[in-house]
Amino acid sequence: RADGQTEEGEADHKQPFNVLLVCPSDVRHILHTLSAAAIRETEQNQRQGAFEFTVYEEQPEALARQLLLLSIALDAEVPRRERAELLLEILSNTLLREKTASYLEGRAQMLRRMLAQEEGPMARLIDLSLLKMKERDALEEVIGSWFESFEFDVVRQRDERLRTYYEGRYDSRLNVLDWDYTMELQPIASIVHKVHFREWRMTGLAFELRDSNYIAPNRSLASFAAGRLRGASVFKRGFWGDVINSPFAAVGVECDDERFVKQKNGQHVKTA
Repeated sequence: RADGQTEEGEADHKQPFNVLLVCPSDVRHILHTLSAAAIRETEQNQRQGAFEFTVYEEQPEALARQLLLLSIALDAEVPRRERAELLLEILSNTLLREKTASYLEGRAQMLRRMLAQEEGPMARLIDLSLLKMKERDALEEVIGSWFESFEFDVVRQRDERLRTYYEGRYDSRLNVLDWDYTMELQPIASIVHKVHFREWRMTGLAFELRDSNYIAPNRSLASFAAGRLRGASVFKRGFWGDVINSPFAAVGVECDDERFVKQKNGQHVKTA
């Protein structure tokens, strides 16, 4: 049972409820489960059972991002609203504010200390004992690439991805994305506003805060992809994230609070 209840309806507080996640790619499933349990605990005034999540990822970059985003969500030293803004920014944007880039490096330092010495605020929540030494080294290498001294030209690399996708339609990509939104996205997720979708497709910025400047690359989006070079198999590091669908599907389409999906005169009062 995903709500941590037994068949009789009582939470089992002695044994944690075990959940296996196979290649989830991001942390939204864990956060949604935990937040739903917290809401239910408040509404019922009854303590919910504990959860134990086992996460399997094929690529170290995906696992490292899971740890990063979870550490942001659970960073009690940051106010809740600011924490949510940081989470959405690092989850979705290719470019970050300088403040966020510095925060990302601080999270990287914390996670490296957890890997090497099993110390820090996340050490008591995360068990990495099932990882082999080779896998731990790969994970530490990924986290080390999030430091500001590490070169990552995400704007150029994302533009290369866009040119590959659009091919001869690159110069008319505004018309192409308008078609994609109207014919593909709007019928199933009308809460995603056309202006926001267009901005993300063109710039890689999904969530912008006030009048902030986004000039620092989001190094947590760098990863390796297999390919061929002069007949040989190679792994190339770069930006291989989504350039078509947008991150709104992950965090901005569904909500248990009906106020956020309310419509007036056929238009959404709030957007993704």
